[in-house]
Amino acid sequence: MEVSSMLRAIALSFHSKELYRDVARKWKGTGLLYLVLLLAICWAVQIIKVQFGITHFAGQEGTNLVKQIPDITISDGEVSTDVQTPYFIKDEKGDVVAIIDLTGQYTSLENTTAKMLLTRNHFLVASSRSETRDINLKNVRSFHMDQSRAQGWLKLVQGWFALVLYPFALVFSFIYRAVQALIYALFGMVFAKMLKVTLDYLTLLRLAIVAVTPAIILDTLHSVLSLHTPLWGPICFLIAMGYLVFAIKSNSAPEGATLEQQVSAPQQ
Repeated sequence: MEVSSMLRAIALSFHSKELYRDVARKWKGTGLLYLVLLLAICWAVQIIKVQFGITHFAGQEGTNLVKQIPDITISDGEVSTDVQTPYFIKDEKGDVVAIIDLTGQYTSLENTTAKMLLTRNHFLVASSRSETRDINLKNVRSFHMDQSRAQGWLKLVQGWFALVLYPFALVFSFIYRAVQALIYALFGMVFAKMLKVTLDYLTLLRLAIVAVTPAIILDTLHSVLSLHTPLWGPICFLIAMGYLVFAIKSNSAPEGATLEQQVSAPQQ
């Protein structure tokens, strides 16, 4: 199997009937290796965006936040600090992002813009707009935080977060897309019967994997460009189904129809 052939197939998946004929008649196996390559490329693009975002944050907003961090010590589950509390850490816009309060004045994040609250015995973190995680510090025997340590963590995240995220993102997205392709192949059986095209399940699985390529690429661009389109998930599903029908209809053509410049058959 040649990577160049699969890269050509990615581009041709948007319009080529001949490609979908070759996928059905010349490709062997499941097509999962093609899926791995496609996802590896798409996630590489997204990880580059993540890395740029982290670098930007670390160089500006992150540095500003680190400079505001006081000395914090946790001993036997009880917090102490070298500043008078309530103490507020603010972003560049002046909005409060974190509160340290050992007086009991603040016991929740409600009615604040803060995402974190450190009290005498608890650490509250807003995990979403509607959910807050409350971490009881009673089991923390000894911990110390200061600006120097926070800066070290920031540099660690800046240097390694994207690289560590990439393989995990690739593996989990592959599992998701592989299961999705197995299901889409079942839809393909229904479409093939409706269109009176005879294709076995393994062939439909390969077609489903290639047919979902345009949706995956568009979804990647949608994420990289930070677009917010209502019902984007269902739209991607309809795009994938449209291309699957197109792929199946392409195989109702005569056997003689092949690529002008053949996409070689990946062996998987």
